[in-house]
This record gives sequence, structure tokens and C-alpha cells, in this order.
Amino acid sequence: MRRVIPAFLIVLMVIGFIAFPCHAMNQLVDSGSVTQANMKISGVNGTSFIDFTAADVLTGKLGNLLVVKDSSGRTIQGWIKSAGSSETLSDTEQVVNGDFSASTGWNVGTGWAIGSGVATGTTLPGNGGLYRTVDDDSLKLLKVTIDVPTCTAGNMRISYAGYVKTQTANDSYYMTGATTSQQVYLGATGFSGTIDNLSIKQVIAPSATGVTIVNSKGGSTYNFAAKNSSFNYNDSSGYTYRIYKTPAVPVASGSVTAANTQLSLVDGTAFAYLVGVDLSAYQTGKHILAVYNSTSGALIGMGYCSATPPAGETLDTEIATGTLVIRRLYKITATEVDHFGTGLEVGEYFVSAGTETCDANNKVQQVLDPPSTGVRIVSAKAGATQNWLVKGTGAVNSAISYKIYYVGD
Repeated sequence: MRRVIPAFLIVLMVIGFIAFPCHAMNQLVDSGSVTQANMKISGVNGTSFIDFTAADVLTGKLGNLLVVKDSSGRTIQGWIKSAGSSETLSDTEQVVNGDFSASTGWNVGTGWAIGSGVATGTTLPGNGGLYRTVDDDSLKLLKVTIDVPTCTAGNMRISYAGYVKTQTANDSYYMTGATTSQQVYLGATGFSGTIDNLSIKQVIAPSATGVTIVNSKGGSTYNFAAKNSSFNYNDSSGYTYRIYKTPAVPVASGSVTAANTQLSLVDGTAFAYLVGVDLSAYQTGKHILAVYNSTSGALIGMGYCSATPPAGETLDTEIATGTLVIRRLYKITATEVDHFGTGLEVGEYFVSAGTETCDANNKVQQVLDPPSTGVRIVSAKAGATQNWLVKGTGAVNSAISYKIYYVGD
């Protein structure tokens, strides 16, 4: 025997749990580890993002919660917002006179000399003999580029904000800046060779393997939600991570008068248009719209907002005979007093009860698609079947209240 789940139970299953977003309800969807060399973290508020330098690890988890842990167990966490497209560097150079066209600002130690656009080291007696102050980088992701055209002995060594790297030729790498101004030190014991450029620039947008981070599910504030103050952004021992699918969260709600509510509840052309409420921001395939009768509180309909935007109000041919189809939305083109409903006039809209009739003096057109600020409704997340997921018992053609939930991937 087939069992039918009542509509109210479906509502509870789909959105009822949203009111209780406890950590225990998070579903682990991925976990792993990342080396220091592959980790790129921008921890600065306003441009927070993260990049594992690996395809599809992060970009396929949009809307989920990312928790990153350093080797000491300290964490940062935030919600994955969107995939990057192309790494972008700031035009601002952090290192003044990094091209060594002048020695101004550099502390030149024993064994070092600056001239003719290069810094020359000769059998250096110790580490870090050439150094200068770099301005506060405030947890920005930095791309460090150093050109070492000659290395005849030893290794070139660069130390900045606790990140130490050695090389014998041109090199570049990424690191996260400290919260205070730091010295950048160049040179290693025994090094002989030249440096003709040192560049440190902020990375302001992630590559195609990275993602932006926001501080709430479906939010638009590009900060991490939580950052341990002792988290090691340049951990030579690497990192572990976990990605969680979290419960849906409410992102918008309100009420609309009967005159400003246009709902099509019929399968195949399901949509919602609320005059004065721009729903275009939710045309993502990742939001649920629930509509209720304002007086009784009963659910009228609930479904996913389609990622395909409406084409603009589209009307079918005029109907001048016969009985209208229940739950379809119609626009009145001719009417006698109160024929289609008390007070309804030409140019107004109503959802049919399936009993209204048309004749020479009472005509309508079915509305097939809403204006661009409305939403098409589909029965599955990112789906294409234009039906409501649940149709409730709430009376139509009345004032409504609505709630919108972000459900992510």
C-alpha cells in the first residue's frame, strides 16, 4: 500500500529544522590536508578568500562551511561563497626600492652592497644582513617574487613575517602577512650572488581553484566567521580541513497585500511575483520561497527559486468562453461588476478557483511568466520542473507573508 506524506510533514522536513541550526546537524562532506606551499589564505576583512591550489576541492562546495586547522589545532572558519576566476594582484608594491635602484630604506650589512640596480652579496658572514621594514600587511595574502640572477656560492634566503624560504634562482611564493609591520631579511651564511628585484604584492582575488569566504551562510560580508587569534597562517607543518553542509538559514521575510501578490500555482507554470519585492537576487537555484496566508498562517505554497530568470510578464491569448482552470493566474481584460471576484477590475490579477467562467463581457488572459523581479518556482534544488514542491491549504487572492531560505549546494 502506498503511503502519502501529508503536506505539513513535508514542510517540517524541508524547512522546519531551519530554526535549529546546531553544529550537530552539520553534515561532513569532505576533509583532507594541505601543504604550506599549496595553501593561500587571505584573512583580511573585506577580501577574505582561500585557495588550496587544487581543482574542484573547494569550488564544488559552494554554500558550505569550511573549517581549516593548523598543526597546533587552532582554526579559522567561514562559509564558501563563490569560485574564483583569475588571480588578481594589487597594483601597490609593498617593498619600496625593491628593484634596488636606490639603497634608501635598506639596512646594508656586512658583505652586502647596492648599486647599478642590484644587491650583491659576497661570502656573507651570517643570515639576514640586508633588510628593511615592510608596511603592515594585516593578514593579506601576499605574492613574494625574488629574482636571483646569479648564485655562485651558498643559498639565497628570505625571511618575512616568520616565513623562511631559500633559493638559488628566481622564485615566487605565497604567504599571509602579519598583523603588524615586519622586517624582510635577505641573505644566508656563505651566500655569494646578486638580487635584482624583490616584490611583495597583495593578492586581492583568488584563482580558479580558490573561493571567496563570507561570515554567514548565504551572506555578503567577505570575512571569516571565526579566527583563532593564534592561528598560524604560514604553518610549515601544513593544515587539515573539513567541509560541512549546514542547515538552511532564513535570509528574507515580509508581507504583501492581496493586490500586490501574483502567484501561479499550476504545474508547469509555477511562479511568484510580489509587487515591490525584488526577488531577482534569489534566482540562484539555492533558495526556497515559502508563501503563507497572512490571516490564517496556513501555507499556500513552497518551492525552490529557479536559477532561470523570468522572461518578463508573458500573457497567453485572450479567453472569452468556458470555465477557467484552477490555480492558474489570470489577468482581467474585460469584466462586469464583481464577476471574477469582489472589487476586481480590468488589469487586475487573480488565482482561479476553477469555477469562474468567461463570455463576451468577461475575459481574461493567463499569465505564463512573471516580470523579471519575480521568480519561477521549481520542485527541486537547481531543478527545471516548474512546479511548487508543496501546495498548502492557505487561501489565495489574499494578503500573504513570505519567507526565503538559503540552502546552498
